[in-house]
Amino acid sequence: WTIHTGTGRNIIVGVIDTGVDYNHEDLRNNMWTNPGEIPGDGIDNDGNGFIDDVHGYDFYKDDGDPMDESGHGTHVSGTIGAEGNNGVGVVGVSWKPKIMALRFLGPDGGTTSGGIQAIDYAVQMGATMTSNSWGGGGHSSALQAAIQASHEAGQLFVVAAGNEGMDNDLTPAYPCNYAVENVVCVASVARSGDLSSFSNFGRTSVHIAAPGSDILSTVPGNKYESFSGTSMATPHVAGAAALVWDFLPQLSHMQLKQILLDTADPVDTFGGKLITGARLNVHAAMQQASGYAWAQLANSTITVPGNGSAGSFELALGGQRVGLGEYRATLKITAGRLARLVPITLMLHDFASAPSRGASGVEFKDMDGRLG
Repeated sequence: WTIHTGTGRNIIVGVIDTGVDYNHEDLRNNMWTNPGEIPGDGIDNDGNGFIDDVHGYDFYKDDGDPMDESGHGTHVSGTIGAEGNNGVGVVGVSWKPKIMALRFLGPDGGTTSGGIQAIDYAVQMGATMTSNSWGGGGHSSALQAAIQASHEAGQLFVVAAGNEGMDNDLTPAYPCNYAVENVVCVASVARSGDLSSFSNFGRTSVHIAAPGSDILSTVPGNKYESFSGTSMATPHVAGAAALVWDFLPQLSHMQLKQILLDTADPVDTFGGKLITGARLNVHAAMQQASGYAWAQLANSTITVPGNGSAGSFELALGGQRVGLGEYRATLKITAGRLARLVPITLMLHDFASAPSRGASGVEFKDMDGRLG
């Protein structure tokens, strides 16, 4: 959080679960709101096929009210993105995501078709990723196809490994075991540093571990409780993904996945049990993500002088992972009600090839014979 807490730049996390208490004091300001829908008028205002889907949709009851009736989805949502620095309750891994409530689970569970509908809705409505603290049932080609479609749409699919203490390599657990590139399957680690006793694992099927034992988070009715399960570990990874993506939204979903896995902390006791053999490290992920940024403020704080006097700040341009090409951004400087937009263009050119003119009109010329 010393690097970034979240800015609310529309990173939408679809929570596919039991619903979300969208009125909770620690969640209400971070709920996704469908901009094309008018609440309670009984009309499909945006023509997406769903009536009154203001904060998501309930595929269990087939209506536009995804209110949580059991607490599981609300608990997951708090770990992902309970509002930070608001003086109440807890804080999510990301302080300002947009939580899209997608209910398909009820008191008696849910159906595969309901899960597919929730995934499809998240794709249709532009979610950045989904958090999936659920599992069960056998292999479903239709469910796998829906997850594949979410991959093709550029979403991450973060999913729980399961709570049977089993090896998912030997006994597949779905949707964790679907071989789709955007899947990140999450085991639970206890405070002791070992995998939680209930957590499933799998050297070739479970990617990473995150805290999942005795996790305090939001539950319906402005309350807070501690739950345990890979269901609680999964939103830690989803929240980390949301935070990194908020920090650097130009990352592709596969770059983001690789960052989360590459920066995890190896744990000796995880050897042979996880693909990475490691535990989530959000700070390290943020540090590595910085290498993809081409324009950053060199100083963390800026003092803007008043009364027309001059001030200065530094921008760091380039980065370890920035390739050749032209990069454009706009720096917005505000002072009270006044604002100025400053265009920034960075052109990285390979002088071993012929010089070229970019859209900005800057021309590189061979002044010292380097092109032979």
